[in-house]
Amino acid sequence: MIVDFWKGSRTVCVTLHGTQTPSDAEWDTVLEGMRRFGEETGNDFARLCCLALTDSGGPNAKQRAAVAAILNGQSSRVAVVSGGGPLVRAVVTALSWFNPDTKMFAPDKADAIREHLRLSHDDLEGVAVRAVALQSRFRKAHVVGAFAAACRVVSAPPQREPRFG
Repeated sequence: MIVDFWKGSRTVCVTLHGTQTPSDAEWDTVLEGMRRFGEETGNDFARLCCLALTDSGGPNAKQRAAVAAILNGQSSRVAVVSGGGPLVRAVVTALSWFNPDTKMFAPDKADAIREHLRLSHDDLEGVAVRAVALQSRFRKAHVVGAFAAACRVVSAPPQREPRFG
């Protein structure tokens, strides 16, 4: 799993999952980023959104519980982008129990993803460019290509190193 925190008009936690559950060390990068965001914003997690691009991997029960503890009853908008599958649907359902703003989308639903995350067109394009750059470097989530195409992003210019991960 790869994680990066992209900043535009909103902060977006971008995660790329392959087919495996993230290791605890990988998931710790998500948790650390969330803690830092909380420190910077007075724990205003409504200002954070997450775009999870996954082939079928996702956090396990312990990892989801750690996110719930950090959110502490707040909700943060999460868009899980995947080709589907019962495992991804189960993880999204479990996440939505403590974070009701968690939704699953097909990779070609860029407008619905943008609306759910409350991003501008430019911000979604920026996030897609970043996801393509991460994918080209780490080759983690094949769903990135279909998502980027839906956002009309063909290739990514060189980007900065990931902040976390």
